[in-house]
Amino acid sequence: MKPATLPQDEPLYEGSMDIHRRIVALYPKVAEKNAFFRDLHLVSPRIPRPRIGGPRGVDTDRVFCALAIRAAATKESIVLLCEAGHGEGAIALARILLENAVLMAWQRLGPGRERLETYVLFTSALHERGVETLDHFRSESPHLFDEDEEPRRSDPGHRAVTEAVFLGRDDTWAWFPDPDKPGRLKRITVAQMFRDVMEKTDPKARTIEYDVIYHLGSQVIHTAPFGLGGLLARLKASKTFFLQPLHSTDSRLVALAISNVAMIVVLKTADEYIGLDLEADLEEIVEANHAVGAISEQKPSP
Repeated sequence: MKPATLPQDEPLYEGSMDIHRRIVALYPKVAEKNAFFRDLHLVSPRIPRPRIGGPRGVDTDRVFCALAIRAAATKESIVLLCEAGHGEGAIALARILLENAVLMAWQRLGPGRERLETYVLFTSALHERGVETLDHFRSESPHLFDEDEEPRRSDPGHRAVTEAVFLGRDDTWAWFPDPDKPGRLKRITVAQMFRDVMEKTDPKARTIEYDVIYHLGSQVIHTAPFGLGGLLARLKASKTFFLQPLHSTDSRLVALAISNVAMIVVLKTADEYIGLDLEADLEEIVEANHAVGAISEQKPSP
């Protein structure tokens, strides 16, 4: 059953749903372009090389496609939650989709495919982290593992890549040469990615997209007190404890609007990467998005 929407939000919600449908209608154009995946290619010589092994080959095209598909799947999940009335859960997913979109846009800002190549190479760090984690729990809780199963082994090549490209860290893939310290690497934060995509040159600049919208989703994801605001307001009407799902129809408009803007960024980035000739279609959708009262102005510059 479709839940009731607050009267003042109904026109905006229905307008945002129309924007969603127009976005989804562009998906088939990717396949219609008949753009073939390129073969594995060597990473840029500007990326630090490991001390052992030859240059690494990476499959950037398929990874880029996977990021776009993941975004589309998350977008669909957001709409399902919105239509079921679960706005707060949809906001959590909208934050995930927003990060996915900014990640793709930021990767396109760098020279060549270096940022995407670095992202792919991070699988080496994750491999080594997985081996170390499983070894730890295998010794701590052996009853959880099959004795006949061959444990995963650390790989010298993966270790070398992790050390050279990521300084032996596995907390983030975004390590890049520091322009102020030749020969050193610098960790790029999510906040900085937002600044770069929004063309903010001040390293301390704040953006609505990160400091407001992204953090709104973080409040829900991390179960912060502020994220409970809508529920606490409704609990004031009750004098006793109870337990049942409560719809949050007032926040589903926000989630849907965030997801529309994020998916537009994904499509703009894919348009540049693949060459889909979607510029005119996307401009029309952006204009329509503003017309229905979108919560943030669209300004990607991937």
